[in-house]
Amino acid sequence: MASLDEFLAANPGALKTALEDNDIIILTRNPGGAAEDILVKLKALLDDKAPLSAAVTGTDAWYLTSHFAGSAEPISSNLSQVALTGWGTKGDSMTVSSGIFTFPSTGLWMIQATSCISLESSGSERNAQLLIQSTRNNADYDIISIGRASVFSDSTFTTSMRSAVAIMSVTDLANHKVRFDSIPTNSNTLTRGGSNDLQTYFIFTRIGDTE
Repeated sequence: MASLDEFLAANPGALKTALEDNDIIILTRNPGGAAEDILVKLKALLDDKAPLSAAVTGTDAWYLTSHFAGSAEPISSNLSQVALTGWGTKGDSMTVSSGIFTFPSTGLWMIQATSCISLESSGSERNAQLLIQSTRNNADYDIISIGRASVFSDSTFTTSMRSAVAIMSVTDLANHKVRFDSIPTNSNTLTRGGSNDLQTYFIFTRIGDTE
């Protein structure tokens, strides 16, 4: 077997062509320890000509800036795009109106919702639901993911976390939208927010094209 150096010397354009074709080059040694290199070409994932860096083409995050008690269907007030130190976005931003989020582009979108709840007085919360709901006609909403949490308080500050995740196919920007509902069983349960920290937040990641 020719060594890698000998192979490239005999085929000077091989490495350049592989890189231009978005192939992945993996250099290894033979298991037996011989000083022979193996050149393995693997076609890039996702697209015939797409490099791996093209996998995620859009990211955005929004959060709740203050607490509220009881239910919100949907969460529609005190929402802000995350701009805290260390956070970043890619591509165009989501937009929100009255708690309804509109996507900036079509594609497959991963939606992650995380929310902190608390009780600050004696009592219990047995089933605080966090819903991700989507619409295909900009009117009727269906639950596509549910997060649940419970918390018991003996008059001291007590918290719990809930989360939900979904992957949504967005092909119609005017009609395919998403919202988030917070539905506790105890009207004193707080859905927590903060101006300088993420306690209830939503992350949107475009992970690819629709088929």
